[in-house]
Amino acid sequence: MLFSNVKVSELRRILPKLQNVYYPRSAVICREGERGSCVYLILSGQVKLTVTEATHTKTLAYLNAGDFFGESAVLGNETRTVTAEVVIDAEILQLGQNHFDELVERDPTILHNIIRSLDLRIRMDTLGLFQPQAKPNEIVAIYSPRKVSLKTFTAVNVAVSLLHQTNLPVVILDMTLNDPVIADILKIGIPPVIGVEGITADTVQQVLRRHASGIHLVTIAPDLLRAGKISREEIAGTLSLLKTLFQYVVINTSTEISNNTFEALDLSDTVVLLSPLGEEAPVGMFDHQEIITAYYVPRGSSAITANVERVTPEMAPILLPIDEVAERRFYEQGEILAEVDTTTKTSQVIQKIARHVAGLQIGLALGGLAARGLSHIGVLKVLEEHQIPIDMIAGSNTGAVIGAAYALGMSADELEKTVLQWESHLPLLSVRDVNPFRGGFLSHHRIMKLIASVIPPDMTFQDLKIPLRIITMTLDTGQEVALSSGSLLKALEASIAIPGVFAPVKYGDQFLIDGAIINPVPISDLVEMHADILVGVNSFAPLTPSYPPPPKAYINLVGYAEKLKMIDIIIRSFQNLQYEISTAKSMIADITIMPEVLGYSWSHFDKAAGIIESGRKAAENMLPELKRIIESRRKFKKL
Repeated sequence: MLFSNVKVSELRRILPKLQNVYYPRSAVICREGERGSCVYLILSGQVKLTVTEATHTKTLAYLNAGDFFGESAVLGNETRTVTAEVVIDAEILQLGQNHFDELVERDPTILHNIIRSLDLRIRMDTLGLFQPQAKPNEIVAIYSPRKVSLKTFTAVNVAVSLLHQTNLPVVILDMTLNDPVIADILKIGIPPVIGVEGITADTVQQVLRRHASGIHLVTIAPDLLRAGKISREEIAGTLSLLKTLFQYVVINTSTEISNNTFEALDLSDTVVLLSPLGEEAPVGMFDHQEIITAYYVPRGSSAITANVERVTPEMAPILLPIDEVAERRFYEQGEILAEVDTTTKTSQVIQKIARHVAGLQIGLALGGLAARGLSHIGVLKVLEEHQIPIDMIAGSNTGAVIGAAYALGMSADELEKTVLQWESHLPLLSVRDVNPFRGGFLSHHRIMKLIASVIPPDMTFQDLKIPLRIITMTLDTGQEVALSSGSLLKALEASIAIPGVFAPVKYGDQFLIDGAIINPVPISDLVEMHADILVGVNSFAPLTPSYPPPPKAYINLVGYAEKLKMIDIIIRSFQNLQYEISTAKSMIADITIMPEVLGYSWSHFDKAAGIIESGRKAAENMLPELKRIIESRRKFKKL
């Protein structure tokens, strides 16, 4: 601390000369490049220090009560090297240049404190070159514009799921205005509450209560909240203190928009917004927070999930099922669903919300042409067996088809059984499909009929359970077009439109073809979708000599390949280019799974079992590394 071991006589003399300033959330205390004229000491709240690098802003540190900053500019009489922004409303003591110089001259202890602090920061920054930086603590508010029992149920279950997902400390700040409070629901007993005495580190520690699940609980007095006697400064001070003790602070807000509710929401980093299906979510009331909207069907409502496309603009919106049995057990017995059963639909959606909050969303990029892309099924089987959830998918060509079926809810086993049955439908292409006057050498109507047996024609992207992007390319400009709305089957038709083989597909006002030509393994799209952990599956391979044809005509999905040599020539001409591009673009992934498909041709749909097995083996080999990455992200942010 700045004044540690400074003589009491000097403190008494200097304290009247300090200026006490209150800064609200998002206020900038000082900016990089400005002339510095004072040192800042944090009494309460939290401050973020950032520095501008070539193309982005880098966060250096989060400072809490007792920390100080701004000393470098004062010592060297130079410009500020960092920008200081308030994260939680902060009370700051400012020590001006003249008073600082006078204090240092009379008692050099303060200078020693600064040197020790600088040494620690330099060592921490040096260590940061070799190990990841810890995640910043986060405030998460659970809010519903309607008075529903689902809100408190969700708040507690999200908190417990966060604890399970991260193994990091979690606390609930209960700010409900009405009974019952969470302490009563969880059978903790009548807890001491915040608001009776002044908010200090000691009082917060005294009111903390630990539940058997491992989460902690702090309750703000409901009667004082109802009377409006809790100030913004007190709420900010409480949150600031809790952030020094816990990684995640989950606020159970009140439905009523009182000053206290608004202040709690305003001080939050993330808001989980529970919105009735069929009504527009009130996202406009928020500005700086990240919003996670979860839709639910109100009791007694005629709204059904089939109406999702009409009422929600999101791709694959989060639908939170109301589990009346689980809610009743929660309110009557204090039973927490996230503890007793993680397999129900409601529990799985809550886990998804917790992964979003914790920065543990896994994105899967599926890249593979024709038969070789079936290896994705083997990868999905391994991920399912080891309970590694997928939160978003981007796919090209066969990867788009497999990804769409999985995003609709098919399991890996169901996909495998379906694909193995395709052999009875062979051949799907033959010389009878030659139709060179429509922009492609062949018609793909039989392939699309088979895909339609898995993806119903009336399905849209909004019907998906997992967000999905299907990668295509415009025929006129050669630009990537990532489809994420509208008809799912039409998008898949465009994704398999290999140039020269199948005709381009008119989608809206554009003609689209297979996007694997320019983005075979679409990791970059997962980045745009805000995935936290990037997993690529690269089922492309370099050219290998074709197997000699059997004595009889070679009949498989392509059918009579000897008579369709032009198709093989077209596809093989793209193969090396796609392999090179996919290898280069996969470099930004956290991990890339590469099934061994060298022994299989693009047309080997009759060898689906072996191709799927190659995907399984590759995923098993990379599983330890994937688990290591997930474990690291629980505690550290991505560099």
